[in-house]
Amino acid sequence: MQPKGDKARRGAAKIVSGGFVPNVKRGRPSDEYPSEEFRRRASEQVESLDLTVRQVEGRSGVNRGTISQVLRGLRHCAPEDRHALMVALEFTEDEQQRFLPSLSAKIPELVFHDGTYPRTGSYEPIQRGRELLMRSLFPEARMQLTSAFRDALARRDLVRAADAAEVMAWLEHEAMDRENTRALKWVATSIDLVEKHVGTPIAQILASAETGSQSAEISADAEVTSTLAKVLQIRSKLLAERALYYGESRLQREAHAAFEQSLALDGFVHSAGGFGHDFRWQARLLAADRTGRDAAEKRIAEGFDHFERGSSGESLVARDRGFVFWQTGQPAQARVTLGKAIDLLVPHADARALGPAFYVLSKVAGEADRLREARRLAFTAAVFHPYGYVLENSRAHSQISTRGDVDSDFEDLRAGRPPFQAVLSVMERLAAGTSTTAVELIERSLSRVIVGRLPSKRSY
Repeated sequence: MQPKGDKARRGAAKIVSGGFVPNVKRGRPSDEYPSEEFRRRASEQVESLDLTVRQVEGRSGVNRGTISQVLRGLRHCAPEDRHALMVALEFTEDEQQRFLPSLSAKIPELVFHDGTYPRTGSYEPIQRGRELLMRSLFPEARMQLTSAFRDALARRDLVRAADAAEVMAWLEHEAMDRENTRALKWVATSIDLVEKHVGTPIAQILASAETGSQSAEISADAEVTSTLAKVLQIRSKLLAERALYYGESRLQREAHAAFEQSLALDGFVHSAGGFGHDFRWQARLLAADRTGRDAAEKRIAEGFDHFERGSSGESLVARDRGFVFWQTGQPAQARVTLGKAIDLLVPHADARALGPAFYVLSKVAGEADRLREARRLAFTAAVFHPYGYVLENSRAHSQISTRGDVDSDFEDLRAGRPPFQAVLSVMERLAAGTSTTAVELIERSLSRVIVGRLPSKRSY
């Protein structure tokens, strides 16, 4: 007989990707904090900084009605709003730990695609969008970032608007639109705003930066330069993926040229992480042609050189090394390498990177006629990242499988039973500090997988 209720949820510790982590109780995370003390300190900071409620809203991205009720002690302040308000009201780090204890439990901390932490930027509305994206909450992130973009434009703050457009480009890229049209439009918007802010066309900006002279159109440490560096990286990868996965081989030359521009700006700003990400993405483009195998492996090696051991960047290079092995017809090496990369990615709770990693493992298993394994790996991939080719692969397996097999796999997946041990632990991390639970995140992904199937006895 299966144990019931909380006793079952507390169960024995689980083994995840070769590591040992404690089983975490399902459901919404505990959120006890000294609410009256928080209200008093927030009110003091509003007065000390001489801010109106509307100004606090602009700084934090929290609705001013919510702010007003929290300051008057009329409502509970949700963890994500509390965090945003503490940043906006310049609470000390110790205070943030006191009023949001869950912050101290996030070790290692979740890391965004460019190697930064979600709230290290200076404009909170965009940072909130970045964090939502990092947690794979795409609809919420899209609403938050679109609002931040429009607000910045309304204030004629071209730098903030370009930054928001850059993150929106990344969001649409992560959503893996088959044509990447929305992502590339946001790329173009971000670059256009940079040009208007600097007062110079992008070609001239890059030409001046490449010289390394004191007469460069931008300074290496300027906020607008950081935004431009990130959007050029995104453009490079978008073009590479269109050439690789969507059959637009005519874009290969344009993608190579985009990488050269991005690498030139990386050198100007002395960005080790920028080089590392460009190298790993460029390796996959080079691996599309098997004659480029040596060049691709060289780029991967150079990518490793630019990230610290144990970092999020290192785990992403390791994953892309597995991609290169698969692209160049080395499935055994791909399987081993991706297994090791997953071990590195799980502690970072990087669902957006784990999805494609499990996708490739699914393809490797399918090519070896291990069909049940391929299906289960495809479902794992889609729970982590139910978009684009990852989602299409999982739906294909769903369509050709019996309803009983799909139901059984989904039940094992929800419960975190083998071979789905990593899923629940990662989703718990992504849900921490939000109003969404791990189970809700899993169900959201599964509902996308079974679109188009006849309903079974269980409603997804």
